[in-house]
Amino acid sequence: MPTFNLIKRTAITSMFVGFSLGLFTIGSAQTVTKLSVLPASVVGGVSSTGIVTLSQKAGTNGVVVPLNSANSAASTEPSVTVPAGKTSVTFPITTVPVVVNTVSVITVTVGTKSLSTNLTVKAPTLSSLTVSPSKLIGGATSTGSVKISSAAPAGGMPVKLACNQASVSVPAEIVVPEGATSATFAIATDPVSIQASSKITASISSSSIGVTLTVQPVVVTDVTLKPNSVIGGNPSLGTVTISGPAGSAGFNVSITSSSGSATVPSTVSVSSGATTTTFTVNTKVVGSQVSAKITAKLGASSASSSLAISTSSTTINKQFLQGKWTLNVSQRRYPPQSMTFTGLDIATVWQDGSIEADGVLSFAADWSTVSLGKLLGNGKAQLLGTWTLTAQDHNHLTFGGGGGYLWNGQFTRG
Repeated sequence: MPTFNLIKRTAITSMFVGFSLGLFTIGSAQTVTKLSVLPASVVGGVSSTGIVTLSQKAGTNGVVVPLNSANSAASTEPSVTVPAGKTSVTFPITTVPVVVNTVSVITVTVGTKSLSTNLTVKAPTLSSLTVSPSKLIGGATSTGSVKISSAAPAGGMPVKLACNQASVSVPAEIVVPEGATSATFAIATDPVSIQASSKITASISSSSIGVTLTVQPVVVTDVTLKPNSVIGGNPSLGTVTISGPAGSAGFNVSITSSSGSATVPSTVSVSSGATTTTFTVNTKVVGSQVSAKITAKLGASSASSSLAISTSSTTINKQFLQGKWTLNVSQRRYPPQSMTFTGLDIATVWQDGSIEADGVLSFAADWSTVSLGKLLGNGKAQLLGTWTLTAQDHNHLTFGGGGGYLWNGQFTRG
């Protein structure tokens, strides 16, 4: 029997499916009837699944279906085979992270017929925006952190930044590195005189997230006066301290005095970047002791310190003697090399270099004289001498006499 009919039958049945008549199979051509992807939208880096359906069951050798993706955001194998006796098959679709939402067209072809469907590959979205600390003194820095919903694509994911306050500075854009899901950025602030709330915004495409950063004003924290007690007519040096560095233009701090016996400048300037400044308090001669309250004010904040202004004929008393005094000897018979007392505690350095810290100062009831004694090992005190004290001014005490230990000289405050 000729082989022509057998060869012809085989060739035809691989192309057609239908009914047989004699040695030939006659039927309709195999085509693709449906193409779908599930899910039809995925975040870049997440896979989807394609499903292709044929018009008829595949023959013994199956049906090879060519596949194609229109761009690199989504990719497939070159082809997929529908198994023998089946009408459909699934195939994987791999995606990669993208900067913007991208539509990829997936196409399959069987014979002369092609079907296409869209797969949307979505770009990462903003998940969160935080700042730490969220409250700070103007001039300090904060750190912002941006998180995105999925890994950044090749080349990184750009995120735009903005702030609605001129006293707060953020970079215009940061990039989340490839494969990462977060990035940080520095936030610089300028000193402010009043509290300011700023909104920092991060955005990708049309989506954005905002967070509030509160910039607190620099405040006056302290005012000191040295000395804090003067004889009328003598000055004192004031120092103002603020809580943070002054801004680029500096800060003007207002100064006031509660007494006309102490005059101060109306304002002093804290230079850019500095936290302190000084000023002079000038005093007038007074007939009786006066207390002047010196106040520094910046914005709503203020701090004060008191200055005691005494008459020229200063009265010696316990309060007057508080502080550190150093002995300067102008005439001596057997004096110490030096002597200091803080409050009423005395320390003596003798001529041989030995130090005594157990000396005892005893003042008369009217504070006009002082006696120096030494505590002996038996608990008794040995009197070394008594001197007459005279206050020359607030910072100097002259003394003379001393019995067998003649000392003449002066205690100086400080």
